Amino acid sequence: MRGTSGWRRWGRFVAVVGVLALAVSTTSDAAAKGGKKGKGKPSKAAAAPALPAPPPVVSPLDGELRRLPLIGPDDALDIETMIRSKVTFDLSLDNTWLHEVDDRVARAMRDTLAADPRWRVTEEDGVVLALRRDEDVGIWSVPRTGFHATPQDAWRIAVRFAPWSDASGWATSPSVVRMAPDDAKVHVKAFGVEKQPWYGRRAIALSADGDHLGFDIYELGSGRDVTRTVAALEEITDEVWRVIAVADGVASMGAAVMPLPAGEPAKATSLTIDSPGPALLSVRARVNPGVAGWTWVRLVAGATPWAEAEVGAGTRERVGWSADPTQGFYLQGAFVAPAGPAFDATAEVWVQPDDGSGVRKVASFPVHVPER
Repeated sequence: MRGTSGWRRWGRFVAVVGVLALAVSTTSDAAAKGGKKGKGKPSKAAAAPALPAPPPVVSPLDGELRRLPLIGPDDALDIETMIRSKVTFDLSLDNTWLHEVDDRVARAMRDTLAADPRWRVTEEDGVVLALRRDEDVGIWSVPRTGFHATPQDAWRIAVRFAPWSDASGWATSPSVVRMAPDDAKVHVKAFGVEKQPWYGRRAIALSADGDHLGFDIYELGSGRDVTRTVAALEEITDEVWRVIAVADGVASMGAAVMPLPAGEPAKATSLTIDSPGPALLSVRARVNPGVAGWTWVRLVAGATPWAEAEVGAGTRERVGWSADPTQGFYLQGAFVAPAGPAFDATAEVWVQPDDGSGVRKVASFPVHVPER
């Protein structure tokens, strides 16, 4: 159940339209037994099968995935030089909660969002962050880039647990409005997008950092309002204050005290795979790794892992966990998949625990991998 104490709301916002502007990862039984005792010398222990290594951590914005008008180094020049019109939004806000978040609260926030199906806690360019999922007919999902898009709009909401490096476009782009904890009001200039299918539409980008927590918001649309941005600011603020109230309990009792949506955690379920688009696969399941750590999926066809690096990197995330094996925490990831026909496989869910106890398999499911 959601707590209600400590709620604070973002203030009003006023859109002021000015002159036109903008741009754009078991040990085997044989190994566990070691040498059996018998007559004479002990038998030689069988070699343990190699455990899978945790997947590589790669930027989801690399290569073919860089399709949207992203706020990144490759787009900084476009954003800077394609200024044609100006739309300014004045946001009255309360950023003081950034002062209230210490390392303890930040960890509780990370673990709470990992247990919440509306968020996907992953890693991007060396930064652990939570990307907001969107719901469609009861299914929560987020593309690897974190950008949700239609021909009319695009948006991305992220809660970060470390600052961006100096190489990140979020840190360098002149079109990103960077807010300070003490800002009570901020002027946000929209920029005009010159990429199809959003040519001529407008976008805004906000970023803020405290000592232990930050956030980024990107919204592309008609330019008449920034309602999604305002709603995101309210949601993040409310969530932080709820977590602040139960942070000590989260560390000791986990999901039992987290301010999760009604019905969460739900029951554990099997894993499903579908293809949301050409050369893309999406994985969903409800699992319980039993420990805090990083989880990922392996697809094994016969005895051979299939596209192990791609699948692992695309499904790597932190999910919730508890001591109750019947509880399931939402896992969802998408990745670029090698083209080919459909086939049957076994999907394995692995975890790399934070306590250093070694990678282990959490669950396995028979799956049908569709044609890509």
